[in-house]
Amino acid sequence: MPAAVPTPSPEADTVAGIAAALREDPVLVHESMGNGRTDEVHESLGELVDDLADAGLPAYVALVQTPNVQLASRDSGDDLLRLIHAELDEPGLYVVSTPVGQTAVAAYDVPVDDVLVSLGRYRAMDEARSGLPEGDFVSTAGEAAALLTLATDDDYLLSAGEVDDLMASGPWLAEYGDEPMSYELDDAQGEPLTPLVVAVACGLTALVVGWRLLRARTALARERRGRLPAPVDDRTPQQAREAVADLRREVDRSIRLVPDEVHGCLEAAERLVESSSRLDVVGALVLAEQGSARLRGERLPLRCYFDPRHGPSARTATVSGVSLPACTRCAEALASGGEPDSLTVDRGDRPYWRDDSIWAETGFGSLDPDLWRLVTERTR
Repeated sequence: MPAAVPTPSPEADTVAGIAAALREDPVLVHESMGNGRTDEVHESLGELVDDLADAGLPAYVALVQTPNVQLASRDSGDDLLRLIHAELDEPGLYVVSTPVGQTAVAAYDVPVDDVLVSLGRYRAMDEARSGLPEGDFVSTAGEAAALLTLATDDDYLLSAGEVDDLMASGPWLAEYGDEPMSYELDDAQGEPLTPLVVAVACGLTALVVGWRLLRARTALARERRGRLPAPVDDRTPQQAREAVADLRREVDRSIRLVPDEVHGCLEAAERLVESSSRLDVVGALVLAEQGSARLRGERLPLRCYFDPRHGPSARTATVSGVSLPACTRCAEALASGGEPDSLTVDRGDRPYWRDDSIWAETGFGSLDPDLWRLVTERTR
């Protein structure tokens, strides 16, 4: 008979309560984060944590609602993880997730490179999603399982077969519900969540790739070599305005029900297109293109990750084991040992992907197909 799964105490909705619960049991899964299979998720994560403990690596996992505490950013996982560690004050690998943002991972006083673990998670999630039926996604619990498993791998990089085995070993997959697309994630903080809402939230969490990954996977900090001349593209603002106007006409003339994600792309693009920020204007162009593709039921277009102004992706470039869409020039620059010519921040020469912006998190949509959701969250 399987061991009974302890029920989290009602006080486990504060940082102190979460830490207290983790002292009793290193795995804490709030019911709202279990996709209707909380006990099974808890048991499966517990087995992975036990395996790490047997190898001499303590680990703590908290899949919880955002507690009623002031956090430094909207991506609450990182902030909450630090607060939990400060309260718990124990060495180990910490994995923390809330309904908003990326699942956070950090190692304290243990021989684990948490940056490389976070990097490996991107490839693992990509492998896991590649063969899923439409409507299925890797849940937050699945992402946590991948992070725990990566910590035991010498290269912090699972093969496709290992990812398949992991996904088949536990309740790591979930299915999107029918929750209205206009649901606001802010409304979920501090409130009980329905399983359908959780499915949407967990799906977003599994897809988001944060700025830590962008920094970690770029071995491009070395001396710049073979840099291409910066593109002169004074037409970007005009192209963005035309693309946004075209999408507005398409939406207004459509005789079919326009999906919420199309409205989301359009509204976000209209807010950004007249911005004084070059990055925002490029973002508006990408959002308008994505909205048009969604309206027509077409595959989302991918522009060059390094500078979307270079045009559509023609090839892929591999950086630290991660494949990124790239134009031919950027891919060739990387292949020859140089740096691609990257879009820079508005005031300075630092590549945008080394910044802490929404564009760095998403690669202007090349890393996250739900770009409009994240832009809406950040610009609300």
